[in-house]
Amino acid sequence: MKMQNQKSFFEKNCYIKVNDRIIYYNEIIDAFRFKELYLTEEILGSLDSRVNTRTARPFFNIPSTLCRQINLEPGDLLIIRLSKERNTFEIISKVYRWGRIHIPKKVIETLDIAHLEKIKIEIVKKKNIKQQKNKIFLSQLLASNKKVRVIGRTNNFVTLFVNQQRPITLRNNIGITPCLIESFFLIHGDGHYSDKLYFANNNPDLHNLVIETFNTSLSLPKSIWRGRINLKGSFDEDFAVNYWLKTVIKNKEQFYPAVSRTKFNTSSKGNLRICIDSLIVAEIFRELFKHIISNLDEEQSLHALNGLLAAEGGAQIDKIGLHKITLSYNQKEKELFKKVLANVGLLHLFKERDEGVKGTFVLEKWEKFYPFFKKFLSHQTLPFQRHNLRKARALNGMLNHSFTKTINKYLTAIGEETLTVKELSRGLKIRDDSCLTTIRKSQYSKFITIEGKGINGNPFKISMSKEGKDLHSLILRLKQEVKHEEISIYQESS
Repeated sequence: MKMQNQKSFFEKNCYIKVNDRIIYYNEIIDAFRFKELYLTEEILGSLDSRVNTRTARPFFNIPSTLCRQINLEPGDLLIIRLSKERNTFEIISKVYRWGRIHIPKKVIETLDIAHLEKIKIEIVKKKNIKQQKNKIFLSQLLASNKKVRVIGRTNNFVTLFVNQQRPITLRNNIGITPCLIESFFLIHGDGHYSDKLYFANNNPDLHNLVIETFNTSLSLPKSIWRGRINLKGSFDEDFAVNYWLKTVIKNKEQFYPAVSRTKFNTSSKGNLRICIDSLIVAEIFRELFKHIISNLDEEQSLHALNGLLAAEGGAQIDKIGLHKITLSYNQKEKELFKKVLANVGLLHLFKERDEGVKGTFVLEKWEKFYPFFKKFLSHQTLPFQRHNLRKARALNGMLNHSFTKTINKYLTAIGEETLTVKELSRGLKIRDDSCLTTIRKSQYSKFITIEGKGINGNPFKISMSKEGKDLHSLILRLKQEVKHEEISIYQESS
């Protein structure tokens, strides 16, 4: 299926309506946020000025008296509104010598400004940027970046300006939420951010998490994302396009003009790469990600691990249940992955298996699965939380493991009581010697307490240990999660 090349999809939708007026803008900003700023920002000064359009760079001049009045100097950045009839175009521009302001040709075309036509000019008042302790501010993170200049806006927003790039306006204070951490580590695992920012995966839930999080946490408009489908050559293009239109990309014009064909195996829907064609967004990501990595505590590291597991993780099943949990890496990111695992106290459970430039952290053996799941549940989350297929495989694999079934059967039979071996074996309907042999096995011994000498007058007394109670609660919680997921899937399909 042939799709139109709409490189300017976001740009051509950069406008809002206020009463009978249309206001255009040239910055990356969510339309709702822009409307808030437009309606609340104050005007510092205004004038009527003629525009010279018969030049390679159309311009007007701010009179020197007004420059002195509002303390304008060459090199200053201004938020300027140019109005003609019922249309307004807001731009971010530098002040040049003699108060000259260059106007982009798209503004001339949009407002249909004739040579030396007089139009209304308004200069928006900038706000002082306030900093607070114990909060993350973009203006602080980017303070040492000489390429980026920051303009204070109302409602605690800032506009970031880089030469020859579209300005971007975002909330200055950034909340480091679990979703933000998971999304950033997802992109680190399955994306790229040294140039433009992109994320590639075949799971629409992960794409939607990234897009939604960037909108809610950073105020980035959803329409700024573009999508490219990577599809095996033999598969139907229309089917793949319609799938991603239905699940992630809401407008066909947000796709790149062609589907990328590959010889590698993909599913019939292909893989989707979502991208933001803006160098400044990647710059912001790098600074924020650097800060997040430097300040990870245990809980944040757990969300970071979940992001990595969704991107690079795996849960493998064999005939007795969950076989192993894996986390793949390349050598450049190995130390970061080790830091995350160490922060949550799980590094000692994993083995490292290096294979040249790549490698895998591997968690295997049932005895190590329990502390792995326990760590996540203690922070009210689950491993693979964002990847439903891997999460279901991990949870069901743990619950259906033969060792889990055996110990759960014993712990359920014991309950809150203290039983003799005879009482326990009678409840389980097995022989006394078989019962005792099982609870003495190394993998079960810490979950069941055995007291007494096993002789007449001093028989063995069997009860649940503290670890046993924790494991029993963990199994019940996992069962509840699996049941909840099954109900959700049924409701979605019915």
